[in-house]
Amino acid sequence: MMLVSSRVALEYNKRKNRSGAFWEDNYHATAVGTESHLHRCLIYVDLNMVRAKVVDHPKI
Repeated sequence: MMLVSSRVALEYNKRKNRSGAFWEDNYHATAVGTESHLHRCLIYVDLNMVRAKVVDHPKI
C-alpha cells in the first residue's frame, strides 16, 4: 500500500502542479469486518475529498 499511496501522491501533485505532502498522516490499514463498516468507510473517503476542497460534491 505504501507504494500505491506514494504513486498516487506523485501523480496527483504532478497533475495539479503542486508539491508537498499529499497524505496528512501516514497510511494505516484498517480491517473492514462488516458491510456497514465498509459503507461508513466509503462515505468517509468520499467526504474527505469534499472537506479537502478537492471536489465540490461527492458525485457518483
